[in-house]
Amino acid sequence: MHDALFASHSDLRRPTILALASAVGLDMKRFEADIDSPEVHKAVTRDMDDGGNVGVMSTPTLFIDGQHYNGMIKLDTLKPILDAELKHPASAGKKASAAQPASR
Repeated sequence: MHDALFASHSDLRRPTILALASAVGLDMKRFEADIDSPEVHKAVTRDMDDGGNVGVMSTPTLFIDGQHYNGMIKLDTLKPILDAELKHPASAGKKASAAQPASR
């Protein structure tokens, strides 16, 4: 279902989602009950709020060393950012070591 949703990302209206769920063989009675449940609505709302609070404005959004990049990113745009980050592996290692307790 995950793959089907991403393949149809330009049309995620309810009828499309239901058609995709049926096409991949989901139990439609359970699926509709789940997507209409207050628990799922609450979880989706919380996820959207969390994303909005950290600057997510679209999918995909990437976070690299505290910076966020929203929307489609081409390799020629992303490569220099990643290359610059890879030139500083010692600082990344220090951050990871500081977060972990010392072994005895």
